[in-house]
Amino acid sequence: MKTILVVEDDTMFTDILRHVLTKAGYNVVTAKDGLEGLDAVRGHHPDLIILDIMMPKLDGLEMLKQLRNQEEPDKKARVIMLSSVEQPDSKIQAFASQVDDYLVKSNVDTKIVLEKVKKVLHD
Repeated sequence: MKTILVVEDDTMFTDILRHVLTKAGYNVVTAKDGLEGLDAVRGHHPDLIILDIMMPKLDGLEMLKQLRNQEEPDKKARVIMLSSVEQPDSKIQAFASQVDDYLVKSNVDTKIVLEKVKKVLHD
């Protein structure tokens, strides 16, 4: 069973993702900010991280930067970045940090999320 870490400060969005991903057969771990996310990565070594950009304490881009600077095996974790709005600069930074995909929450469909998760995990 693949493990997905959802790092998101919006509890309603986290609950939706947890429900959809669990129903699809994934083990889901959650964290509410980048600091908790880094701890969860070390503790669970997820196959995929779904990472929000705008969060308290440590934002997603900074968490990703710290993750990419870590030792193996977590350095190369697969990542789908989330954003609440289309932010070209954030998207450029995310892809420069080697994310696998990028989703805008305002127009996200759970079917699209599942398709992107499957694609990233099976590439």
